[in-house]
Amino acid sequence: MTTSAPSPTAAASPLEFSVDGPRCIGCIACVNVFPNIFRMDGERAAAYASAGAGEVLPSRVLHSCPVGAIQRAGTAADPKSATALEIVPGWEKEWEAHRGEPGDILERERRYGRVLDVHEIRGCFVLRIELPRRLPHHELFYMHGIPMEPPEYDCTLQPVSPWTISVRARLLDPRLLHLSGKVNSFPPGLKVDYRFPKPVAAVFHRMDRHDLWVYALPEGTQDPNATLAAVVRQHLAEG
Repeated sequence: MTTSAPSPTAAASPLEFSVDGPRCIGCIACVNVFPNIFRMDGERAAAYASAGAGEVLPSRVLHSCPVGAIQRAGTAADPKSATALEIVPGWEKEWEAHRGEPGDILERERRYGRVLDVHEIRGCFVLRIELPRRLPHHELFYMHGIPMEPPEYDCTLQPVSPWTISVRARLLDPRLLHLSGKVNSFPPGLKVDYRFPKPVAAVFHRMDRHDLWVYALPEGTQDPNATLAAVVRQHLAEG
C-alpha cells in the first residue's frame, strides 16, 4: 500500500470569540459552559479570553448561545468538501491495537438523533438531544489520522407545523462528510421531527459539551427573550 505523509501545517492559532452585546439576553449559558472564555459584564456576557486550539469545539462555543450572539473572530471560510484524504504512515499498527474494541450501540443511536427526552420549565418545553461523544469504531478514521473525538455539527430549526419542529444537525468537518458515505451507521447528520404538546410560537437552540437543547415557547408567551433567559437560567441552575 502506498502512503503519503501529511502536509506540514502552521501552529494552530488561539480561538478568538466575541459577543454581540445588543443581541445578548443575559441567559449566562455561555458563561456556565465555557467559564474560561466568557464572563458576565453587568447584564450581558462578554468574551474575555481566547481558547487554545484543541481545548474546545468551536461549533459548541458558537452554539452555546440560544440567540446566536457569539461570533468567532478572524476565521476564513471552511472548505465545503473533501474528495481525497491523505493516508497516515503506520496507521495499520494503530488500528490493530484498537480493532478488537466493540462498537457502541448508544453512540450509534446518538448519531441518528434517537437519544432524547423532553421536560417543561416555566411553560417552555425543553427538548434534549444527545450528541455523539466520539466517532464510530472504523479503520478509515485511523487510516486518515482523524482523532476519535466528538464530531462538530451545525444546527438549524425548521417549523413543520404549529406543533412540530424539525431539528437538523449536519457534520461540519468536510473529511467526515466525505467518510459518512463509506462508514456504516455514520450519517452526514441527524434529523429529529418533534411534535410538542402545544402549538409553538418561537424556538431557540443551544449546545453544550454533550447535548443539543431546543427551547420551544408555546403560543401566548409574553416577551420571548426575557422568558427564554429565565428558562435557561433555571435550567442551568437545576443542572
